[in-house]
Amino acid sequence: MFRFATHDELYLAVMQVFGEANDRLVTALTFDEVLSGLREVGWFDPVPGDRLDRALGQLCEWGLLDRVQNHGAHYATAEEYERKNLQYSLTKRGEAAFEGV
Repeated sequence: MFRFATHDELYLAVMQVFGEANDRLVTALTFDEVLSGLREVGWFDPVPGDRLDRALGQLCEWGLLDRVQNHGAHYATAEEYERKNLQYSLTKRGEAAFEGV
C-alpha cells in the first residue's frame, strides 16, 4: 500500500497531486492535468511523458489510482483523443495510503 512512498519520488509527487485535487473535490484528472499539477506541488524537474505514463500505470497497478475513459468529450484529433481520453482518479485505497504518509 505504501510502495509509492519508497520508489521513485515522482510517485509520491503524483499522489500529492491527486491528494490535493481530492481536497478540492476534483474527482478525475487527465494526463495533462497531472503534469501541470506536479508544478503546483513543487516538482519542477522536467518529466518526460513516458516516465509520467509509467508512474500513472504503476500507481493503477498497485490499486491506488483508477484509470477510466472519458467517452463524453469531443476531440479534434486522434492525438488529442489519446492524450485526453484517459482520466485518472484516486481510489479509496489510494486516498488511505496518501493520508497515511
